[in-house]
Amino acid sequence: IAGTLSAVSAGHDADAVRRTIEKRTRSSKEPIIDELDFPSALEKSGEHFFPPDEISNETSYAVRQHGLCVMRHVLDPSVMKIVTKEVIELQSRLYGALSARGIDASNGIFRFREAASRCRGRTDVIFPALTMDGGPLQGVSQKIVRNETFYPVVQNLLGAEDDDGVKLVYAGLIFSSPGSNDQPFHQDGVPLFPELPGGRSSEIQANIPPYAVNVFIPLEDSDGDVWKGPTEFIPGSHKWPEPDRQLERVLEGKCSQTKIVSPILKCGDALLYDYRVCHRGTSNLSGRCSVGKSEGKQQSKRRKKRREELGTARRILYLMYGRPWYDDHVNFDYTKSAESLFKNT
Repeated sequence: IAGTLSAVSAGHDADAVRRTIEKRTRSSKEPIIDELDFPSALEKSGEHFFPPDEISNETSYAVRQHGLCVMRHVLDPSVMKIVTKEVIELQSRLYGALSARGIDASNGIFRFREAASRCRGRTDVIFPALTMDGGPLQGVSQKIVRNETFYPVVQNLLGAEDDDGVKLVYAGLIFSSPGSNDQPFHQDGVPLFPELPGGRSSEIQANIPPYAVNVFIPLEDSDGDVWKGPTEFIPGSHKWPEPDRQLERVLEGKCSQTKIVSPILKCGDALLYDYRVCHRGTSNLSGRCSVGKSEGKQQSKRRKKRREELGTARRILYLMYGRPWYDDHVNFDYTKSAESLFKNT
């Protein structure tokens, strides 16, 4: 990184960007990630073949203990290319529909039935093509939704003996535009028992088995790049009985044993996390550096090509699974009065 940043767009000096990238790189190499990264976590035993049941048990254990795990090379890149084509079409339709309403996807704050901004530059949208009967992805959807490697882990975590014990709440996409803001750290969902006094619901939730699991899937290698803003997680935070107070202590540096990690993903990988674990999306810094005058011609060309590859939105496919009784009432507005973004497009 040193010596390669000569100028940055307004509001972002080179030193600040460099420090952010170095911090992200360190958090992607925290020792605890060795326990969360599969199959490398298993290969340390000297074995190189693992029965599916063993993989499922070990990865499920990691999620129960730490709140997340990464499973490498579990999705066929050729399948992801097919999905990516549909994602690009939806992305174009999304931005067009927002523009028609005078909303800039990279800056606007909005909430519709199918799409909502999570912070400046970060858009969350339902991806129905993946689950639609007779839809464009019908031939490949089950290779993702019921993936032979990570889906048994989801079943294990949710205590399901068959498909009836797991519900796909929805499939969605996150688009993080260049220049997007960091999200605040948060837990997904809302208290299961809001009628209880004080923090009683959080205390109960911290002591029950997983009831919802998210799976993050990058569409291309560049979507996992440190420049585009990897998701940060706080391992173990799904067990916090007082999440607000404990998160404040972590961010103030008062819990030196608690680490913030940001696993780097590649196309074909999947990151599974317990719905309760504290996490946040980070800013997309792509496109913010310019080529220095001192660089040679070939180095300049390589860096220009790199900027072109990175200077786009980060795209993450996610699958939200839950126990049959669980539903999400927060991330999207399903009430009859909710306005549809795509109704007239």
